[in-house]
Amino acid sequence: MNEIKGLTIKNQQDLTSIEASSSNQHGLIYITHGAPKNWVAKPEEMVSHTLAGLFKALDQIDDARIQNLMRDYGLVYRELEIDTE
Repeated sequence: MNEIKGLTIKNQQDLTSIEASSSNQHGLIYITHGAPKNWVAKPEEMVSHTLAGLFKALDQIDDARIQNLMRDYGLVYRELEIDTE
């Protein structure tokens, strides 16, 4: 498993927090379990399901502000086939 310096993920029963820290940015991302778009996720897949779903939804919004923001941060989302094995 790869560890990324500056990212700390803490899982609780109904909440996951992701602390993102660098020399220029520092913030917390909270993922509440059981939200309308992630309630179907298995607990061990909550973070990946939520982040992939969010980026998929953002990618489908035809808004230059979102596209520019993604570009400015060097983010690209590509949906992949779901591995059923």
